[in-house]
Amino acid sequence: MYSLILISLLITLQSLFVRLVSSGWSPLANLLSIQIRSLAYLFLRWIPAHHLPIAIPSIFAFYCLAWSRHHSQLKNSYLEEQPDDDEDEEEEEEDDIRHDGPSTSSSDPSTNQPAPSTSKDTPPPSISKSKKNKKSKANILQPAPIDPTASTETDSLILKPPSSNKKIHGSQRAKKNRNQPSSHPIKSFFKSIVGLSTSNTSANKFTLLVNTIMTLFCFDATFRTTVFDGQEDLSFSRVGAVGETWVKVHARIPPITTHPSSPEEEVQEPAPVGAQLVYRPMKPIGNWIMGPTLIPTNRTDWNTIGKIENLIPGNAYEYRLNLLESVKEPHPFFDAVGHFQTAPDSSNLSNPKADGGSFTFAYSSCIKPGFPYNPFRNQLHNDGAEQLAEMARKLKLDFVLFLGDFIYIDSPIYLGNSIHHYWRKYRQSFSTPGWRKLIQFTRTIHIYDDHEIYNDWAGNGNDTNEIFEPANKAYRDYLGEGNFDGPGKGENYYWFRYGDAAFFVWDCRRYRSSNEQLDDQFKTMLGHEQKQVFLSWLDAVNTTVTFKFVVSSTPFMSLWLGPDGGVDTWAGFLTERSELMDVMQFVPNLIVLSGDRHEFAAASIRETVVEFSTSPLNQFWLPVRTLSQENGLGKTGEDKLLKYIPNGIHKFSTLNVDCRDPKKPVVNFQLYIDDELSWELKYEGKPVKEEPKQLGQLLPTWDQFLNLIKRPIRWFSDSDARPPSLTPSFPDEPTSEPLLEASSEDHEPHQPPENLPRPIDDEL
Repeated sequence: MYSLILISLLITLQSLFVRLVSSGWSPLANLLSIQIRSLAYLFLRWIPAHHLPIAIPSIFAFYCLAWSRHHSQLKNSYLEEQPDDDEDEEEEEEDDIRHDGPSTSSSDPSTNQPAPSTSKDTPPPSISKSKKNKKSKANILQPAPIDPTASTETDSLILKPPSSNKKIHGSQRAKKNRNQPSSHPIKSFFKSIVGLSTSNTSANKFTLLVNTIMTLFCFDATFRTTVFDGQEDLSFSRVGAVGETWVKVHARIPPITTHPSSPEEEVQEPAPVGAQLVYRPMKPIGNWIMGPTLIPTNRTDWNTIGKIENLIPGNAYEYRLNLLESVKEPHPFFDAVGHFQTAPDSSNLSNPKADGGSFTFAYSSCIKPGFPYNPFRNQLHNDGAEQLAEMARKLKLDFVLFLGDFIYIDSPIYLGNSIHHYWRKYRQSFSTPGWRKLIQFTRTIHIYDDHEIYNDWAGNGNDTNEIFEPANKAYRDYLGEGNFDGPGKGENYYWFRYGDAAFFVWDCRRYRSSNEQLDDQFKTMLGHEQKQVFLSWLDAVNTTVTFKFVVSSTPFMSLWLGPDGGVDTWAGFLTERSELMDVMQFVPNLIVLSGDRHEFAAASIRETVVEFSTSPLNQFWLPVRTLSQENGLGKTGEDKLLKYIPNGIHKFSTLNVDCRDPKKPVVNFQLYIDDELSWELKYEGKPVKEEPKQLGQLLPTWDQFLNLIKRPIRWFSDSDARPPSLTPSFPDEPTSEPLLEASSEDHEPHQPPENLPRPIDDEL
């Protein structure tokens, strides 16, 4: 409401200003027309901002008023000249009658004489144009002077010929009308393309038509997916979290509705809602085994989770959904067979040929179906997911991590906090052809960010907030329940292990303090409990797992600024970040994965922690650069930029974790932008000291943890008291065993400079 009032006020002031400095309506119509086309293009192809669906129709309404007034002025100007043309034609007709037609006279031939003409020296009476316009045809017919000496029986009426001055004046006026200023057809056409008014009424009508179509496109992009396209009949199944001996299968199973094929046929009772989950091993292929029964309800928008247990580690399976209590009869909504593979056996990772020694996963964030807008395509198209699905099939990805903004509840407009609005957005994201292809090839695990709730959301730990409560429930219905279980019921942060790598996924929205709060020891993004659990996790995996991945929905580096980059990222929570880094810098082979900024950047933090931030998968990017080495802690050297690539609306990254050689563990990072390999990096890790063990066996008690956190350096041996340095990654002269080195392949224009990449902002 406030946005509408502000936009209307700005347009009104703009209109008054143009009218004051201009004598006509054409400049105002031109200004508003250019604004409509510029903002419509910006909204449809660049940024689907939530203010534009209000601004564009408001401007269009003012434009229609200005266009109609300008059109009326052109029409009136043309009509003002029409009486003069008619008068000239009448004068010419009377002139013909005067010279060629017979005169009216008496029967006496003596009186049939031409009327005496006026003297040459006597000028004819002049008639002003204003007076002529008030006279009728009687002005043309005047009684001729009568000779008093003539003898007549009847007075005669002689047509008075038009004066020579009148005739010349009329012809000049006709010539003036013929030479009215008019735009050349080609010039008028180009003005219409730009959106400018002309003196050609046909061109102006074409301009109005184009602006109307542009506004209707904006209405279509705003309301088709927000109000009308509910996708209530959506059905799908996907694989979520996978353990060594278990798997979670998430499915949406709407009611089966049957309609009579003829009026005489009786309406059948609706079939029971639900499905039977069955599965079988692939190597060797076995018989179908009855799994859990899936019974969804409308309280979860027909979503349900089935957990299959007692599986074999590292084994491949296939599954399908059948009718209730049926092993062989497929459910009509699910004709395809799904596949999954359990996590590798962590107790056998010392075997170089173990399946868990090498695996590949991908990650990204931020998707908006239907962007960029194309009226001739499916309005739920998702080209980024199409590209990721093709890569998942090609590389046989083990899983995909999605780091938030799976929906945009506030874009293009926010309709309120009803859970049905959130459910609709999730149905639309799962309905995109690209995402449906992706979940056929690989499993997906998620965490939310702000746009699943509201832009720049800060929950402050208030779970009963009128916005967070329905948003969180919708998230858990569609994504959260399919993830790994958190430490408590309803918690959205979690951790898991896959092969010789451990993952901790932060919840950066539920417990965070307000972005505007003073950055001190009381300001937090994780909240006290989540932070303590994370630090305990670091202690557990420090020397038991080779690679550690910390997943943050918002960037951990402090190099972003911009409108909200300095407050909504960890750059606005530097006190807490410093507290975490005091521990993280001593953990070997720690990599942070983040998203949110619709750009790509790689950075090292305190020369030990490496961060890759990748987004969006299908959203806009800005030509304005918001990241720099001079921002945040980059000026102190704590954060060092490795690579910055802002361009591209489809970005995702793949990471191949290869620990088959325990002495030379490697992570191969590859960045894909708009379906092309744009940059890659080879991260050579350090070997860990101890053999991998079960994660749960190493979690200390709270008292032990509190003692450890007071003296974090003692967590490590004397040789590890000094943090591993990333300096060899960016040497002036190459070293024999770099910890982090760029790929030697050339991928212009994003090739690092010679002598390996240094922390410079070469893209700014």
